[in-house]
Amino acid sequence: MGINHVWEPLYSAIRDALLWNGRIQERLAASYPNFHENILRQELPVDLVARFDTIMAACSHKTDPTGLHGPFEVTTKDMDSAEARKWLEELLNLYDEVTKREAVDWYSTKSTQSCTEHSLS
Repeated sequence: MGINHVWEPLYSAIRDALLWNGRIQERLAASYPNFHENILRQELPVDLVARFDTIMAACSHKTDPTGLHGPFEVTTKDMDSAEARKWLEELLNLYDEVTKREAVDWYSTKSTQSCTEHSLS
C-alpha cells in the first residue's frame, strides 16, 4: 500500500463519521470498519503507528459480555461527547499528517523526475 495509499482508509473513516446520522459516539463507531488495523500498522510511517495505536486503544479497551458487539462499538458508546470528539479529531489529525507527507513525497518525486528529464534533454 505505501504511504501514498494509507490516506484512503483514513479518509473513508473520516467520511463515514461525517456522513453518519447520530450522536458523535455513533459517528466515531461508524469510522471503525475502514481501519484495516494490520494494514495500517504495516503501512503507516513508524512514528505515526504509535498515534494510531493510541487512538485504537482509547476506542476499543472495553468488551461486550454478551459478545454481540465489538470492542470499538462498546467503548465508543460509553464515551461522553467530549471524549468521542477528541478521538475523531485525532483521526482527522492523523489523516492530515499522512496526506501532508504524501504531498511532500509526491512533489519530491515530481521534481526529481523533472530534473532528470531536463538533464536528459
